Amino acid sequence: MAFGAPGRNSPIYIATMGNKYGNPKGDLIRIDKRTMYLMDRKIDEEKGAANMGGYLAAQPKQNIMITTELGDPNWLFAPLMHGQGQINGHVDDDVTDVDVTDADAIDVDVTDVNDTDVDVKDDYISNDTLLSGNYHADKVAQFSTAHVEGWIKDEMPAMPVDMVISMDDRFLYVTCWMHGFIAQFNISDPFRPSLCSKLFLGGAIHKCYGVRLQRIASTNFLPERPLVRNTIFEGGPSKMQLSLDGRRLYVTNSLNRQLDEKFFPNLTKNGSIIALIHVNTNLSGGMELDENFVIRMADMNDGPYLAREMRFLNGDSTCDAFLENTANNSF
Repeated sequence: MAFGAPGRNSPIYIATMGNKYGNPKGDLIRIDKRTMYLMDRKIDEEKGAANMGGYLAAQPKQNIMITTELGDPNWLFAPLMHGQGQINGHVDDDVTDVDVTDADAIDVDVTDVNDTDVDVKDDYISNDTLLSGNYHADKVAQFSTAHVEGWIKDEMPAMPVDMVISMDDRFLYVTCWMHGFIAQFNISDPFRPSLCSKLFLGGAIHKCYGVRLQRIASTNFLPERPLVRNTIFEGGPSKMQLSLDGRRLYVTNSLNRQLDEKFFPNLTKNGSIIALIHVNTNLSGGMELDENFVIRMADMNDGPYLAREMRFLNGDSTCDAFLENTANNSF
């Protein structure tokens, strides 16, 4: 299972990556949250299951579910995986495919705006190259590749691994695990996002790993490994969670045990942490690390652990609260 998107009173929606034999299979299933029994599953009658599965984002009010093909589980976590990605969209009970044809493109994450009254097909999808009448992918931002010495390759990708959108749909936050920074974008115009700020937290470009930056087509690129309450931020920023008011951004530093061990061995030895970032929600944006806040997974019983996902008990910016009244909806 790659990802589940539960609503407060709705079923649990899960996108799978493979079958019991470890082969890729992109299936969508729905589970009753109270009984944990399988309610139904969605497989296109003509196409069958998608070749691969991954993450999902659902807007039942628009009758839309978008899923990604993250990769073959047999090689997904091999270092520096390469290949073409694909976004599968479950739209109005029909399945359409949107190709992401950039070299080395992988669909790591997908997310929706929070305003469920927005007609995604009319307002957020451009019409330059229509696919199946409605959907195609536009590249609106790109992170530069770093040219380095002392790493496993001469070029190091930024490796964006998570996205969070503020509840007012004004700001997008992206974590770049390998380069070690969080980017804040103003997305008031989703097709022309503007970079507001970057906050550097760890990453693989550091003398402690023997990696030196040679050049990068980016300004103000200043990697650092800050201390939070005398604890080094190992690894890079991974999964995020944003408060409902958009002012507190929490971030973990573990992505996957295999990748953690490969690139940041001290992370698996010492356990991961959760850090807090204070966000400026004014038009200009801005982020500031709280150096006095940290949750250490090494301090927990039987630790150290590698924390990845986070949820708030009373709701957060990724809890899909709009699913609250859709408990009886089918795929």
